[in-house]
Amino acid sequence: DIAKLRLGRHSFDFTVDEAFFAAAPEAGIESARVAVQVALDKSTRQIDAHFALSGSVQVPCDRCAEPLDLPVETRQRVIYSFEPSLREAESEDIQFIAREAQYLSLRQDIHDFILLTLPMRRVPGPGARHQCPPEVLALLAEGEAAAARQAADASAESPAEGPDPRWSALRGLQSTDN
Repeated sequence: DIAKLRLGRHSFDFTVDEAFFAAAPEAGIESARVAVQVALDKSTRQIDAHFALSGSVQVPCDRCAEPLDLPVETRQRVIYSFEPSLREAESEDIQFIAREAQYLSLRQDIHDFILLTLPMRRVPGPGARHQCPPEVLALLAEGEAAAARQAADASAESPAEGPDPRWSALRGLQSTDN
């Protein structure tokens, strides 16, 4: 309730778990345990928010679909401005809220901060505790070998092609003066 929040610094600590992500199943987070610390500095013009997130989430491995623990560690800053005159300032770190707003939801920002710490390809890194089952790795290697054979067969079957005739026609349009 930001309307009742006095000017000055305020700190909040809480933990995000899988219930937090239940509303967004597309994130693919099966379980989570992330400590969130938020420090809000409220002034008459803005609320300066500093976030510190630390913990881990569990997602399905992209290789074998087994649960994979990934670390979450980030610090972020967002300014929630009451000043409509600053709307022209283009910055991802500034969000605008109405001066008469009663509540400020940090949910989407925290959700985004967690997702942005996760790698695009969710597979175990070197030295990771999680290892994909050997039978899955064997199937993947077999599939890659089959794809390579198909590509080699396709290139051997197709005759060597010359330049695309469309490019030849375009070259004819070029001026010889240049």
